[in-house]
Amino acid sequence: SLMFSYQKKFPFFFKILHDSEVETPAGWKRFADEQSARHLEALSEAKARGEIVGYRDDQLPELRRFMSAVRRGMVFGSFEDGLDGKRILETYDTFLRQAIGYPVDANEPAAID
Repeated sequence: SLMFSYQKKFPFFFKILHDSEVETPAGWKRFADEQSARHLEALSEAKARGEIVGYRDDQLPELRRFMSAVRRGMVFGSFEDGLDGKRILETYDTFLRQAIGYPVDANEPAAID
């Protein structure tokens, strides 16, 4: 994806972004709040166009938080051991299934193709 190709070309950008959360908390909060508002607006617009279904309007902030956490984990995790899209999807699938009480067998292949 475009984000990951940018990350590979300019890895220092994400380090600066990560470090700014600690070094400049007020600036980071302002940036994060602006990003959050833009992401929520994009989700609302996508829902209105029918591109996102199955969510109530009051669930969109939690969906945004979840998507942001996944993205953040993927971006910073890719510095450690690279990205394996299938493994990432399998892991999140297992996590979500367990979270809702669906039985999961670690020896059973994931439903991700």
